[in-house]
Amino acid sequence: MTTDATGFKDAVREQWTHAAGVWGKWHPKFSEMSREATQHLCDAADLKAGQSVLDLAGGTGEPSLSVAARVAPAGDVTCTDFVPEMVAVAQANAADANVANIKFQQVDAESIPFPDASFDRVVSRFGVMFFPDTQKALGEIRRVLKPGARATFAMWQTTAKNPWFEEINAVVARSGHFTPPPPGMPTPFRFGEAGSLPSELRSAGFEHVSEKPHEISWSWPGSPEEYLEFVEGTMPAFRKALESSGADAKRVKEDMLGVVAQHYDGERVSVPGNIFVVTAQKPG
Repeated sequence: MTTDATGFKDAVREQWTHAAGVWGKWHPKFSEMSREATQHLCDAADLKAGQSVLDLAGGTGEPSLSVAARVAPAGDVTCTDFVPEMVAVAQANAADANVANIKFQQVDAESIPFPDASFDRVVSRFGVMFFPDTQKALGEIRRVLKPGARATFAMWQTTAKNPWFEEINAVVARSGHFTPPPPGMPTPFRFGEAGSLPSELRSAGFEHVSEKPHEISWSWPGSPEEYLEFVEGTMPAFRKALESSGADAKRVKEDMLGVVAQHYDGERVSVPGNIFVVTAQKPG
């Protein structure tokens, strides 16, 4: 599955560079919100002490921080992201947590700068959907894995299985300033249909491919206003809708706050989420 890689990568770099500070500010709360997804990913990766692990699209430091705890003391994690500013945020978070067995590097998943057979595991949480040339990225992942080693991915199921995202997207669409992504462009739900990523993995030469669905709690530990600040800073479509709405921006924010508040119990904004966790093995 490929797309206009150059244009997409430029857009991603701009969006995530702009949002890196926001992601950094809310790292502790988003880490808690995504905790169950991280646990399922780490469990499926079959992590063991002493392993060397590559985390692709590692964002602000998860799942690298969780992986580092599982492979300690002799194991290590290389936390990477396409956007250098996000790598810097992850590095600061690891320092704050006093975690020493993580290395950091800016990496494009389609051109991984490590030798063949370097890693015991490769993991990516909510990242594989955004690799423009899927086969090129999977080929690189296969190359840097040791023979018989495992790659593990977590991704969202379809929006039908995650209606929370449809509620948010509906607010953006009602603003009248939402432009859907062109056909073929990566989205968070690119591999939402069962079997879609496993098919890509088999085409890339992996074996023993497994896909398992999980229902998770997607729970923000804070107020609707706080969560809306996080969404506005990290969701490009919503931010652009606000910027384009002019005098209507206040109404758009109020509409979004109303949607979020429906899921607030006085302590948390909580919705169910549905993900796939996919594992695959390099032939050995």
